[in-house]
Amino acid sequence: MLYPHKKAGCDMKDKKGILMVSFGTTHRDTELKCINPIETAVKKIFKGFEIRRAFTSNIIIRKQAVKGIYLPSPLEAVEKMLEEGFTHLIVQPLLFIKGHEFHNKILEPLLPYRKRFSGLSIGEPLLSEESDFGQMVTILSNLSASVNGEDIVMMGHGSTHSADSVYSVLQKEIDTSHINLRIATVEGAIGFEKILPFIKKNSGPVHLFPLMLVAGDHAKNDMGGNENSWKTALELRGIKVVTHLQGMGENMKVRQIFIKHIRACKKELFPDIYRRMRDIAETEKNKIPEKVIPRFPAIDSALCYGCGLCYVFCHRGVYGFDENNKTAFVDIPGNCTGHCSRCADLCSIRAISFPD
Repeated sequence: MLYPHKKAGCDMKDKKGILMVSFGTTHRDTELKCINPIETAVKKIFKGFEIRRAFTSNIIIRKQAVKGIYLPSPLEAVEKMLEEGFTHLIVQPLLFIKGHEFHNKILEPLLPYRKRFSGLSIGEPLLSEESDFGQMVTILSNLSASVNGEDIVMMGHGSTHSADSVYSVLQKEIDTSHINLRIATVEGAIGFEKILPFIKKNSGPVHLFPLMLVAGDHAKNDMGGNENSWKTALELRGIKVVTHLQGMGENMKVRQIFIKHIRACKKELFPDIYRRMRDIAETEKNKIPEKVIPRFPAIDSALCYGCGLCYVFCHRGVYGFDENNKTAFVDIPGNCTGHCSRCADLCSIRAISFPD
């Protein structure tokens, strides 16, 4: 969480908002799969907050405007929310690194607004904390398993900003975990040509995935297009290629990292509420008889359709999510406190239950 600013604690008159900021896309298909579900999850998990959207790309904003779709920049969105009487605001970037987009479009323009809100907190991009890298390595390990360990090349956006080094750090973590995966970037230091020596001909197919929030122009054209793309460059070398147009925003575990960063912002803005919640939980815990049967959740697999809200919401790691079959499951029931049951409340189809 970055640069929190808060005045007094919140009360019933407070108007709270979360501004979700992404680079943006003009591709409706990947927007529906990658951006909308994250916003939907945030809306359901953070009750009492109004969710808004902003894009950092001026080109995308202009293209959408031609279609009659108005999308504000982060600065425009924050100014409008201030005019509408919002008192507390969390700005969560749906970006991968703290590059130019983060600094020039989010951090620097919005810092002067800190004192104009009762509370303003700017969240971290996807890969910011040490735990983020650990979670991402797990995600990529699962991705590798989904293609039976065959060669994977992932296209990141990259940047001329010093934060581009994040991709190299992530690659080292991948290598340490012995995952058969190489990262290359469109605009960063690790260009596509630098990873070619690692790809061996006749070793099986190479799977191309975008290491981006959405599978938009870069993924469809620069990575998997039929002309002057990474796909055609590999095929000219006699390498079989399988293209996967799946933005990282489709992955439940990626959504979970963003939710984690929003939680950190909320905790900074409303520490008194979290302190009271902790005290209540501790009190309730002390009331439990020693021989009481633990209340663990159960999921009705016949009802679950894989929205993933339980998995994304629970920060105690009770739930797991099968990306291949798109289903949630109870992974570590012992992590459940048994007092919350918020996951059951979030499940619109009542697939989650607790013993009476």
